[in-house]
Amino acid sequence: VIIFSAPSSAPPTLLLPTPRSTHLPRSLPPSLPPLKMSGYIGDLSDSQAAALAAMKAKLGAKLEEPACRSMTDKFCGVDACCLRYLRFYNFSPDSAVEKFLNTLQWRIENKVDEALINSPIHDKVRPFWPGAYCGTTKDGLPVQFFNAGYTKPAFIMNNFTEHEMRTFYIYWMETSLKLQRESTERLRQTNPNAPPVRGTVEIYDIGGLSLSQLHIPGVYLLASVLSLGSTHYPSNLVKGFIINSGIVFSTGWKIISPVLHAQTRERLVVDKGPCADQLAEAVGAERVPEIMASVKPPPDCLPGQTSDAK
Repeated sequence: VIIFSAPSSAPPTLLLPTPRSTHLPRSLPPSLPPLKMSGYIGDLSDSQAAALAAMKAKLGAKLEEPACRSMTDKFCGVDACCLRYLRFYNFSPDSAVEKFLNTLQWRIENKVDEALINSPIHDKVRPFWPGAYCGTTKDGLPVQFFNAGYTKPAFIMNNFTEHEMRTFYIYWMETSLKLQRESTERLRQTNPNAPPVRGTVEIYDIGGLSLSQLHIPGVYLLASVLSLGSTHYPSNLVKGFIINSGIVFSTGWKIISPVLHAQTRERLVVDKGPCADQLAEAVGAERVPEIMASVKPPPDCLPGQTSDAK
């Protein structure tokens, strides 16, 4: 899930819940929600385990079909994949099965298994994408960093089709799943019974965002593209940090937040400063400057355009 525009000190009129504290308990890593009966592998209540069994029973032979096996493999296995949908839909097997099958059909129709194959669309969009993957947290969760100040909604609206943006975003999210699988494999080299990593930690630096960037049609295009994340990549976000939030946050958030699931909004921490303590605990203080410098300014124009192209 990606937020391109939006931060501030979380005024009370926003939909985003204001955290009771800007600091997580010292006894838990800041990237993880409380572990007790969390709904993840190895930490299921009796009712959660029953819901998982019911979901797999409802899917039945469908789980053995090649397209379905490919999908569950991308999400680190059948149980991990099913639990993503169950957590997202309050452990309702019927709702989870419906959304699971919708995503399966969507993946088939959009040839998502081919998303990581390089294409001209990736090369065209990538220089203007204000995000980067930056290693993992101390507990193995892939880290995404986004610099909202480098977002160019008007330029995107005028130079990229919605198909191109959706294609790139699918590639981005499939890369996230790939990094989670790789991190899980590394953890299992030392602990063969290690559960799959639980998702990603995402950092959004809004400090450089200005009112001039809030091109409303472009922001709506981005919001439409981002809705794919909540719909087809549920429970991907473990913890999100919106840092250096300013006065522009409220306007952009009103457009972006409706496409985000309530669970996603609840996992976001808003800080008008750098959120230094929590980021240091999650990724290590020595890595924070490197992460903040991982996204480069976008070009002024596409190849072949003049520099005054809008």
